[in-house]
Amino acid sequence: MGRRRGELSSGTIDRKYPHQIIVPWSALSGGYYNFIRYFCEGLSVAPRGHSIVKDDEWHYVFCFRDKADAEKFQTRFGGERFDPVRGHRFNPCRTHHLHKLSICNRGAASAASAGWSA
Repeated sequence: MGRRRGELSSGTIDRKYPHQIIVPWSALSGGYYNFIRYFCEGLSVAPRGHSIVKDDEWHYVFCFRDKADAEKFQTRFGGERFDPVRGHRFNPCRTHHLHKLSICNRGAASAASAGWSA
């Protein structure tokens, strides 16, 4: 998948935003994603994250520069830590970096129907 000029590469996001939390896409449906987005304002969240498949379910990965911000996010919304180095090795579906706002209109079913797989 290509990226637009000036957009951070996947590797750059993983290096600059190493503290990552995965949240099931089902938890981001409806207006709840907007609530999460507003919560993240002022935190060190990356301009975009990425999606992975874990246990046959799509998850969105929120990437943070500061560990304290990642912990604050995890305390509020749950999810689990995701190691950007080790996690990608076991998960071949880690291919789609998404803009933060694009996920609010897509659920796991629409992602699968769009052909987002490894």
